[in-house]
Amino acid sequence: MNLLKSVIFVSILFANFVISYTAAQDANLRHNLDLDATNVYYPEEKIITAGQPSENDIAILKQAGVTAVINMRTEGEFQGFDEKVAVESNDMSYIHIPVAGAEGITKENAQKLDEALATLDGKVFIHCSSGNRVGGLFVLRAFYLQGKKIDEAMRIGEASGLTRLKPFVEAKIKQK
Repeated sequence: MNLLKSVIFVSILFANFVISYTAAQDANLRHNLDLDATNVYYPEEKIITAGQPSENDIAILKQAGVTAVINMRTEGEFQGFDEKVAVESNDMSYIHIPVAGAEGITKENAQKLDEALATLDGKVFIHCSSGNRVGGLFVLRAFYLQGKKIDEAMRIGEASGLTRLKPFVEAKIKQK
Protein backbone atom coordinates (compact mmCIF):
# COMPACT_ATOMS: atom_id res chain seq x y z
CA MET A 1 0.00 0.00 0.00
CA ASN A 2 2.88 2.37 0.78
CA LEU A 3 4.33 1.69 -2.67
CA LEU A 4 1.00 2.65 -4.25
CA LYS A 5 0.89 5.88 -2.22
CA SER A 6 4.47 6.67 -3.27
CA VAL A 7 3.66 6.08 -6.95
CA ILE A 8 0.58 8.31 -6.70
CA PHE A 9 2.56 11.01 -4.91
CA VAL A 10 5.36 10.96 -7.52
CA SER A 11 2.76 11.02 -10.32
CA ILE A 12 1.10 14.08 -8.81
CA LEU A 13 4.47 15.83 -8.43
CA PHE A 14 5.35 15.05 -12.05
CA ALA A 15 1.97 16.30 -13.31
CA ASN A 16 2.41 19.56 -11.37
CA PHE A 17 5.88 19.97 -12.87
CA VAL A 18 4.56 19.47 -16.41
CA ILE A 19 1.72 21.94 -15.83
CA SER A 20 4.09 24.52 -14.32
CA TYR A 21 6.60 24.09 -17.15
CA THR A 22 3.89 24.54 -19.80
CA ALA A 23 2.57 27.66 -18.04
CA ALA A 24 6.11 29.05 -17.90
CA GLN A 25 6.57 28.42 -21.63
CA ASP A 26 3.30 30.28 -22.35
CA ALA A 27 4.46 33.15 -20.13
CA ASN A 28 7.67 33.29 -22.16
CA LEU A 29 5.62 33.59 -25.33
CA ARG A 30 3.62 36.44 -23.90
CA HIS A 31 6.28 38.49 -22.18
CA ASN A 32 9.88 37.56 -22.85
CA LEU A 33 10.29 37.49 -26.61
CA ASP A 34 13.20 39.70 -27.55
CA LEU A 35 12.11 40.51 -31.11
CA ASP A 36 13.44 43.06 -33.56
CA ALA A 37 9.86 43.56 -34.80
CA THR A 38 8.16 46.74 -33.61
CA ASN A 39 4.75 47.14 -31.97
CA VAL A 40 4.47 43.63 -30.56
CA TYR A 41 1.04 42.82 -29.10
CA TYR A 42 -0.55 39.71 -27.57
CA PRO A 43 -4.28 40.18 -28.30
CA GLU A 44 -5.26 36.55 -27.72
CA GLU A 45 -3.66 33.68 -25.87
CA LYS A 46 -2.12 32.10 -28.97
CA ILE A 47 -1.72 35.17 -31.20
CA ILE A 48 1.12 37.64 -31.48
CA THR A 49 0.78 40.67 -33.75
CA ALA A 50 3.55 43.06 -34.77
CA GLY A 51 5.42 44.87 -37.45
CA GLN A 52 7.86 43.20 -39.83
CA PRO A 53 9.93 40.48 -38.15
CA SER A 54 13.62 40.04 -38.84
CA GLU A 55 15.06 36.75 -40.04
CA ASN A 56 16.36 36.23 -36.48
CA ASP A 57 12.83 36.84 -35.14
CA ILE A 58 11.57 33.91 -37.20
CA ALA A 59 13.95 31.56 -35.34
CA ILE A 60 12.98 33.09 -31.98
CA LEU A 61 9.28 32.63 -32.77
CA LYS A 62 9.88 28.99 -33.66
CA GLN A 63 11.70 28.43 -30.37
CA ALA A 64 8.77 30.06 -28.54
CA GLY A 65 6.37 27.54 -30.02
CA VAL A 66 4.86 29.59 -32.85
CA THR A 67 3.62 27.22 -35.55
CA ALA A 68 2.48 29.67 -38.25
CA VAL A 69 3.22 33.13 -39.61
CA ILE A 70 0.62 35.23 -41.43
CA ASN A 71 2.16 37.99 -43.54
CA MET A 72 -0.14 40.88 -44.53
CA ARG A 73 2.43 42.84 -46.54
CA THR A 74 1.92 43.07 -50.27
CA GLU A 75 4.26 41.51 -52.85
CA GLY A 76 7.35 43.64 -53.27
CA GLU A 77 6.67 45.71 -50.15
CA PHE A 78 9.54 44.06 -48.27
CA GLN A 79 12.86 43.09 -49.82
CA GLY A 80 14.94 42.27 -46.71
CA PHE A 81 14.91 38.46 -46.96
CA ASP A 82 12.68 35.72 -48.36
CA GLU A 83 10.24 35.45 -45.47
CA LYS A 84 8.36 32.45 -46.84
CA VAL A 85 11.60 30.46 -47.14
CA ALA A 86 12.72 31.54 -43.65
CA VAL A 87 9.39 30.54 -42.08
CA GLU A 88 9.10 27.22 -43.89
CA SER A 89 12.75 26.31 -43.23
CA ASN A 90 11.87 26.65 -39.53
CA ASP A 91 9.05 24.11 -40.00
CA MET A 92 6.28 26.68 -39.56
CA SER A 93 3.32 27.33 -41.84
CA TYR A 94 3.40 30.48 -43.95
CA ILE A 95 0.21 32.23 -45.05
CA HIS A 96 0.15 35.37 -47.17
CA ILE A 97 -2.89 37.66 -47.03
CA PRO A 98 -1.81 40.83 -48.87
CA VAL A 99 -3.44 43.95 -47.43
CA ALA A 100 -2.69 46.99 -49.60
CA GLY A 101 -2.76 49.95 -47.24
CA ALA A 102 -5.96 51.29 -45.68
CA GLU A 103 -7.95 50.26 -48.76
CA GLY A 104 -6.99 46.64 -48.09
CA ILE A 105 -8.66 46.68 -44.69
CA THR A 106 -11.87 45.08 -45.92
CA LYS A 107 -14.50 42.67 -44.71
CA GLU A 108 -13.21 40.19 -47.31
CA ASN A 109 -9.67 40.30 -45.94
CA ALA A 110 -11.02 40.00 -42.38
CA GLN A 111 -12.85 36.87 -43.57
CA LYS A 112 -9.59 35.49 -45.04
CA LEU A 113 -7.83 36.14 -41.74
CA ASP A 114 -10.62 34.46 -39.79
CA GLU A 115 -10.56 31.43 -42.11
CA ALA A 116 -6.78 31.14 -41.83
CA LEU A 117 -6.91 31.30 -38.04
CA ALA A 118 -9.64 28.64 -37.98
CA THR A 119 -7.38 26.20 -39.86
CA LEU A 120 -4.31 26.69 -37.66
CA ASP A 121 -3.46 24.87 -34.46
CA GLY A 122 -0.94 26.41 -32.15
CA LYS A 123 0.53 29.84 -31.74
CA VAL A 124 0.39 32.30 -34.64
CA PHE A 125 2.45 35.39 -35.46
CA ILE A 126 0.60 37.92 -37.66
CA HIS A 127 2.31 40.97 -39.11
CA CYS A 128 2.37 43.76 -41.65
CA SER A 129 4.95 46.55 -41.76
CA SER A 130 3.96 48.16 -38.44
CA GLY A 131 1.05 46.06 -37.12
CA ASN A 132 -1.47 48.78 -38.00
CA ARG A 133 -3.20 46.87 -40.83
CA VAL A 134 -3.27 43.76 -38.66
CA GLY A 135 -5.11 45.72 -35.96
CA GLY A 136 -7.51 47.10 -38.57
CA LEU A 137 -8.43 43.62 -39.75
CA PHE A 138 -8.90 42.50 -36.15
CA VAL A 139 -11.47 45.31 -35.77
CA LEU A 140 -13.41 44.17 -38.83
CA ARG A 141 -13.15 40.52 -37.80
CA ALA A 142 -14.52 41.34 -34.34
CA PHE A 143 -17.31 43.54 -35.69
CA TYR A 144 -18.50 41.66 -38.78
CA LEU A 145 -17.64 38.06 -37.96
CA GLN A 146 -17.79 37.88 -34.17
CA GLY A 147 -20.69 40.28 -33.65
CA LYS A 148 -18.87 42.65 -31.31
CA LYS A 149 -20.16 46.19 -30.77
CA ILE A 150 -18.15 49.03 -32.31
CA ASP A 151 -16.43 50.09 -29.06
CA GLU A 152 -15.39 46.53 -28.22
CA ALA A 153 -14.23 45.84 -31.78
CA MET A 154 -12.10 49.01 -31.68
CA ARG A 155 -10.54 47.95 -28.36
CA ILE A 156 -9.68 44.57 -29.88
CA GLY A 157 -8.07 46.35 -32.84
CA GLU A 158 -6.03 48.63 -30.61
CA ALA A 159 -4.89 45.62 -28.58
CA SER A 160 -3.79 44.06 -31.88
CA GLY A 161 -1.77 46.99 -33.24
CA LEU A 162 -4.26 49.52 -34.66
CA THR A 163 -2.87 53.06 -34.36
CA ARG A 164 -2.92 55.77 -37.03
CA LEU A 165 -5.61 54.01 -39.14
CA LYS A 166 -8.05 54.09 -36.22
CA PRO A 167 -10.22 56.97 -37.62
CA PHE A 168 -10.40 55.28 -41.05
CA VAL A 169 -11.36 51.88 -39.60
CA GLU A 170 -13.90 53.34 -37.17
CA ALA A 171 -15.58 55.31 -39.97
CA LYS A 172 -15.63 52.18 -42.12
CA ILE A 173 -17.53 50.07 -39.57
CA LYS A 174 -19.89 52.91 -38.64
CA GLN A 175 -21.06 53.13 -42.27
CA LYS A 176 -21.39 49.33 -42.48
